[in-house]
Amino acid sequence: LEKTLHRHSRYPFHGHGPLTLEVNYDDIVGVMYENPLVVDTKLMLEAGWLEETKNLLPYRNENALNTVGYKELLAYLDGEISLEDAQERIVISTRQFAKRQMTWFKKDQTIKWFDFNNTHSVVEYVRSLLN
Repeated sequence: LEKTLHRHSRYPFHGHGPLTLEVNYDDIVGVMYENPLVVDTKLMLEAGWLEETKNLLPYRNENALNTVGYKELLAYLDGEISLEDAQERIVISTRQFAKRQMTWFKKDQTIKWFDFNNTHSVVEYVRSLLN
């Protein structure tokens, strides 16, 4: 099996419905870089996220913009906070959202969780399903 950076990957398992393989994302993050949320936020801003948000100002009251990142950038564009504060708030809001997602996923008893550093356990689990 190949290690993947996708937090939740679904692979079809012929004849038995979907097989979900979960990888401990925290271990991957530690390998990649120190603070992924800060890096991701900076990269998205450099790629034009703020300009995109400016173009969406006429739609600011739409529910789709009431999401992590856009709320903070709209506050910046309104002069309520600095761009640095917006970036910090985006990181905090993203971390909180991810924590809620992980809490929700961990309640799902159909998910089999695997440690990123132990690929042998993944292979053994798949072999047990095939037998």
